[in-house]
Amino acid sequence: MLLIAATAIGCMYPSLRMGTGASDAGGTGGTKAPEAGVADSARSEDVWVPDAYDDRLDVGKGGTDGGGGTGGNQGTGGATGGESGIGGTASAGGTTSAGGTTSAGGTTSAGGTASAGGTTSAGGTTSAGGTTSAGGTMSAGGTTSAGGTTSAGGATSAGGTTSAGGATSAGGTTSAGGTTSAGGTTSAGGTTSAGGRAGGTAGSSGVGGTAGAGGMTPGSGGATATGGTSPPAAIVTFAALTTPISAGQSSTLSWTVSGATSLSIDQGIGSVLGQTSQVVTPAQTTTYTLTLNSSVSAQATVTVVPLPSITSFSVSPAAINIGGSTTLTAVFSGGTGTVDQKIGSVTSKTGKPIGPISLVTIYTLTVTNLLGASTTKQVTVVPGIFTPTGDMTEKRSKGSATLLPSGKVLAVGNGSADLYDPVSGKFTLAGNIVVGMTSGGQLHTATFLASTQKVLVAGGYRPDADLYDISSGAWTVTGNMTTARSANTATYLPSSVHVLIAGGYNGTVDVASAELFDPALGAFTATGNMTTPREGHTATLLSSNGPVLIAGGLNGNTYLASAELFNPTTGKFTPTGDMTTPRANHTATMLGSGKVLITGGGTADLYDPVTGKFTATGPMTTARNFPAATLLANGEVLIVGGYGDAGTSTTASAEVYDPTLGTFTATTGNMTTARAWATATLLTSGAVVIIGGSVLQGSSYGEFASAELFQ
Repeated sequence: MLLIAATAIGCMYPSLRMGTGASDAGGTGGTKAPEAGVADSARSEDVWVPDAYDDRLDVGKGGTDGGGGTGGNQGTGGATGGESGIGGTASAGGTTSAGGTTSAGGTTSAGGTASAGGTTSAGGTTSAGGTTSAGGTMSAGGTTSAGGTTSAGGATSAGGTTSAGGATSAGGTTSAGGTTSAGGTTSAGGTTSAGGRAGGTAGSSGVGGTAGAGGMTPGSGGATATGGTSPPAAIVTFAALTTPISAGQSSTLSWTVSGATSLSIDQGIGSVLGQTSQVVTPAQTTTYTLTLNSSVSAQATVTVVPLPSITSFSVSPAAINIGGSTTLTAVFSGGTGTVDQKIGSVTSKTGKPIGPISLVTIYTLTVTNLLGASTTKQVTVVPGIFTPTGDMTEKRSKGSATLLPSGKVLAVGNGSADLYDPVSGKFTLAGNIVVGMTSGGQLHTATFLASTQKVLVAGGYRPDADLYDISSGAWTVTGNMTTARSANTATYLPSSVHVLIAGGYNGTVDVASAELFDPALGAFTATGNMTTPREGHTATLLSSNGPVLIAGGLNGNTYLASAELFNPTTGKFTPTGDMTTPRANHTATMLGSGKVLITGGGTADLYDPVTGKFTATGPMTTARNFPAATLLANGEVLIVGGYGDAGTSTTASAEVYDPTLGTFTATTGNMTTARAWATATLLTSGAVVIIGGSVLQGSSYGEFASAELFQ
C-alpha cells in the first residue's frame, strides 16, 4: 500500500524531484543544516501539508533531514509533510504512530517522520518512496539502515550518509554514484576504503564520515576539488645523511615536507622548492635551517671533524753515538698519534725516549682522526758522531790503514808508519820502512798476512815490498814485485795463503799484469794477466776460496765500467758483467749478503756474484771522488769525504748505506775536517777511525796528520 501511495504522489505531482542534497547524520534530536535562502524558522516550525495537485512539491531537494527522534525537526525543502511530537499528526493519506509525523501516503512508526509514499521505522525520517530503518534519514527512492542518511536511489548501512545512486558502509559518506567503506567519504563515482575522504558535489555528513562541498580530498583522478582544504604545511623529516665528516668531504641534507609553497635553506643555499635533498661541503661544523612557507622551520647539523695535522716531528739530540738514545717529540692536532718501530702511541708535545739505536732508523709518525683520515711525517736517526782523536806523527794522504789483531791500526805513508791505539786515542811511530819509498809511498797497498802475522807493504811507484812484524814492530825487506806499481790492488787469498797483486801504473802506462806473493818464500811470481789494463780499480774477495772481483779503474785517460774475476785455482782472469757507470778511485765493500757495494761519483752499484751482474742502487746523497768506505758492525756501510764532481772542492759530509732498503742517508753531523784520499777502518769497538787524507780548494792542495772517530 505504501509503494502505491508513493507512486501515486509521483504521478500526481510531475514537478516532484528526488533529493540530491547532503544529509546530516540521523539521530535523536538531529537538525537539518539550513539551505541557502530559507529561514531556520520555516524549517523548524511550519507544518506544510501539500495540496494533492501542488506542482511545487519537492522531495528531499537540497535539504537535510534531522535524525528521527522524539520532537525531531524537519527542514524545508527536504521531505514533504509536517512535524509531529508525541501523539503526532498525519497529513493526507498518512498513518502516524505515536510521536510521528506523516505526509500524504506515508506510514510512520513511533518517533519517525515520513514523506509521501514513505515508510519509516522508529526514529527515522523518510522522503518519498523510501524506506528507513530506526534512526535513519532517507530521501526519495533510498533505503537506509539504522543511523544512516540516504539521498535518492542510495543505500546506506548503519551510520552512513549516501547521495543519489551511492552505497555506503557503516560510518561512511558517499556522493552520487560512489561506494564508501567504513569511515570513508566519497565523491560522485568514487570509491573510498576505510578512513579515506574524497571530494564531491554537495556535502553530506554521516557518522564517521564528512564530505564538504567540493570535497576535502581529491576524488577520482587525484585532483583537489575547488573549494577543498589543502594539506597542512609541515616538515616531516630534515636530517644530514652523513655526519660527522672530515674537512673537505661532503654530506647530503635530506627532507620530507607537505603543503609547501616556498622552501629554503640558509647558509647561502637559498630556495630548494621541488627538491628533496641538497649536497653540502661545509668547512667547519655547520647547522642548516630548512624554512617552509616562511613560517615552519627545522634544523640539521653537519659535524666536521678537522683533518689531522702534524706541525713537527723531531729527535733531540739529533746526533747520537752508535748505540745511543734520544727523544722523539711530535707536535700534532686533529687526531691520535702513533709511531712505528715498536714505539706505539705518543702524545702531542710530550717527548718519547727511544734507544739504544745502532742502525739508521726511520721513524714514522701517523696521526689519525675519528673518521680514519690520517697524515704522516718521518724523522731519520743516523747514529754516529764524528769526534777528533789524536794526530799522526806526520801528514799522510793516499796511504793505507790495516787493522791488527791487537785492535791497533797500522797507518803507512810517506815512507813511514804509525800505530794508532784506540784505547789511548794516540798515534805512535811504528819505525821507518827499511827501503824508503821515493815517491812518498803514496798509492801503495798494505795486506795483513794471517799465516805469518805480518803486514805486506808493496808498490807506490816502486817494485819494492816490505814486511812489518806486528809482534816485534820491526820492518824487513822482502822480494821485489815483477814490476813497479802504484794505484794497484792487493788481496789476501786464504785458500792459497797468497796475496794477489793486480794492475796499477808502472810509471809509464797502466798495466794488465798480475802476480802472487808467497809469504812462505817471500817471493812474487807472475800469474795470468787481467783482460784490461787498469789502475785506480778495486779488488774484492768474494769468498774464502775466491774468486776476486776486479772492477772499474782507469786505462790511460779512459774510465772503465768493465769488471773481471780472478780464479785462484786456475790463476786466470775472466770477464764478468759491467758496472752501470764507469768509475775509478771508487770504493768496493763486501756486504753481509755476499753482494758488493760500489760507490763513487754520486752513484752506486751492487754486484751479485750469483748472476754476475751489476745493478744500480741508491743514489748517494753527495757526489764523491776518492772517498773512503767501510762496513759497519751493524751491516751498514759508512762512506766519508771525497772531492766533488768538479774536483775543485773537498767535502766533510758523510752518508750511510742501508743494504735492506737500498738507500743512502746523510749522517746527522759532518766530519770535523773535509778530507779526500783518507782511510776508514772499523775498530773492534764498532767505531770507525778516519785517518789522514788531503784537501783541495781550487788550486790549493794540502795533506792532514789529523784523524777522527765515527762512533
